[in-house]
Amino acid sequence: MGLCCGGADRVVKHSQEDVKHPAESEPLKHDPDFKGPLSKRSCTDLPCLFLFIAFLGAWGYVAYYAAHHGDLNRLLVPIDSDGRKCGIDSEVRDEPYLVFFNITECAKIDVPISGCPTTQVCVKECPTEDFYFDSRICTANVVSQVRSKLICKTNVNKNELKTCNIIQQYIEAGRCAQFMQKSTSLANRCISNIDKQCPRVFQKQLQQQMEQMLGHKQQSAAEQCQKQQEIGNILQEKLGKLQSFLAKYVNNLISVLTQGKMVHQTSQMIVEDILESWPMILAFVGFSVLASLILITMLRWIAKPLVWISIIGVIAALSYGVYYSYREYRAIIANPVVSHVNVSPNLSSLVNAWFKSDQTWLIILIVLSVLLIVLLLVVLVLRKRIVIAIALIKEGSKAVSACYSTVFFPLVPWVLQAGVIVFSILVLLFLASIGDPVYQISGLNSSSCVCTNGYKDGDFCDPAIFNEKCSIMTNTDGTARCLDAACHFMEVNTPKIVGYFHALNVLGFFWGICFVSAFSEMVLAFTFATWYWTKQKSRVPFFVLTRGIMLTLFYHLGTLAFGSLIIAICKIIRAFLEYLDHKLKRYDNGVTRAILCCCRCFFWCLETFLKFLNQNAYIMCAIYGKNFCSSAKDAFSLLTRNVLRVIALDKVTGFLFFLSKLLLACGMAAITYTFAESSILKISLNYPFVPAVLVFIGTFIIASIFFSVYSVAVDTLFLCFLEDSERNDGSAERPFFMSKGLLKILGKKNTRVQ
Repeated sequence: MGLCCGGADRVVKHSQEDVKHPAESEPLKHDPDFKGPLSKRSCTDLPCLFLFIAFLGAWGYVAYYAAHHGDLNRLLVPIDSDGRKCGIDSEVRDEPYLVFFNITECAKIDVPISGCPTTQVCVKECPTEDFYFDSRICTANVVSQVRSKLICKTNVNKNELKTCNIIQQYIEAGRCAQFMQKSTSLANRCISNIDKQCPRVFQKQLQQQMEQMLGHKQQSAAEQCQKQQEIGNILQEKLGKLQSFLAKYVNNLISVLTQGKMVHQTSQMIVEDILESWPMILAFVGFSVLASLILITMLRWIAKPLVWISIIGVIAALSYGVYYSYREYRAIIANPVVSHVNVSPNLSSLVNAWFKSDQTWLIILIVLSVLLIVLLLVVLVLRKRIVIAIALIKEGSKAVSACYSTVFFPLVPWVLQAGVIVFSILVLLFLASIGDPVYQISGLNSSSCVCTNGYKDGDFCDPAIFNEKCSIMTNTDGTARCLDAACHFMEVNTPKIVGYFHALNVLGFFWGICFVSAFSEMVLAFTFATWYWTKQKSRVPFFVLTRGIMLTLFYHLGTLAFGSLIIAICKIIRAFLEYLDHKLKRYDNGVTRAILCCCRCFFWCLETFLKFLNQNAYIMCAIYGKNFCSSAKDAFSLLTRNVLRVIALDKVTGFLFFLSKLLLACGMAAITYTFAESSILKISLNYPFVPAVLVFIGTFIIASIFFSVYSVAVDTLFLCFLEDSERNDGSAERPFFMSKGLLKILGKKNTRVQ
């Protein structure tokens, strides 16, 4: 098995008959020495373990290189609307801070994709006071004072702003900001300060301040606050209370989904409901942990009725659908509806016209009939296997209940996976910041800027030298800074080796995530396999989970490295294909898109199959201590001999787990809604469904976490059940290890020892 990254297995003994007549696809033979997961093991897939350790060392060196040569500050440098890097490019070398003309525009839901749409300019310092320009109250006496407070784009000469009308024209043209808030620097971005004294009513407040600046009656802080509260409506008052962009995001999300006129007020009310009810939300989400454990325990009793009621319900629904489709089809045939040629282009009219066609109902009738017939045949053929799947689900509930520590074990791999993600992102950022910045002259030929050192348009340059040697002549025989020509940042000259380091970091990200996931699966598989193969369940070791962790760490890290590397490579290929598909969307080439679509579909299927094979290989490795290829071969042979049982178990468990999670989430949401509407908690909410929806989402996520452990338990017990069925016959020498319920379903029993 050297080609499979592992040496020969030295643990499992094979009889001479097996050696002479190997039968990989025949039932397994009884082994009198087998009593469950083996204690005496040897290390598996050592070459892969050494490869993984070497890779981790290389990844660590990449991280050291990136941290030593990179500088995250380069990535955090703000860029204005004209592409200038604040504090770096020649025109803004002395202006390291970025100001947003209207920062509320940066709260739109598409900002992470398309960027903030408001004008952004570089400044020497962030605004130290609030300012608002109103041409109606502007006079010639205060133009110079207003001009000093204005924030305009870099190429604006403020000396040209000699009247209030000119200032208003520049504001309307988007070259100057009409208002500005007192701000502080956050990563060299000027962010508005939070006023804790009273709610903000932004433009009204700034208008009052401008009136004060122009000589109007002064007001005390208390009077100003009272005035703001009188002017502000409910949305503005709550905005002052929240002081966050959360409401703005909710507002834009609702705007996408609805055309309501009260969107702003609705979004604000939703956010306030969240802030008002967050203790209740956390309490019910926390309670869902206990509810999930109770449900997992109860599934041993309710699994059977849930599955059969659901199957009967689906059959009944399909039957009614067939009847209704046939009735509509006959009605339209008997009374043809005149089709309208000039149908309104809106979606509602198109749908209505579609459902008035007899062809539509004929297609629906055929599809539903086929689905109904297929479902009935599947249920009839797989009836006994569905019963076995339900019994295994009950056994899984018993196994999880007997080893409750397994339910919380996923916290360990989640923390490790979070560490892998954070580490790889940091390495990515540091690698992206490596290199020397390259600057280039632009706009020199089309401006009056003159460089005394011979700089020409398109030449590489240094911003400091450009500012020193390049200038424009003024009317007073002086010089001024160039406005229309500049030494612009173009790119970072990155060493070629950094590209290889990026590739290694990507591999490390996927391999690390898959490795941690594989570690979790094998530890859980060892735990549940030990439970199954222990004849007297009360004798299951108390520290069985800890023992599984230790055996996996000491003997099978190489197997995990091999299996996770295969999945990681598939994921990388799929990610590359997704990236390629995104790039090719701009080209309307049907053949290329079709080929790419086929490749994506193929690798998705391949990854799904390999995940299934890997999981079962880890289970076999946990039981027998074999290397990856031997375990995968044994698991695949065992499953192919029981393919109908595999299909039944996969579909039944998948459906039942989804239904259980859905019922649990809906139940917790209903309880939350009832409490939110009642007077028990003494809180007043605008929309009681808001905390209910959040509790539904949180409960579904938590239930998915617990049921992932349950899924591994059922898969492990299923593989053990298949082994038990083939190895043993119920005699005194070869007794079954399965439960009495499974024995009854199979029509078998263990012979009592006299």
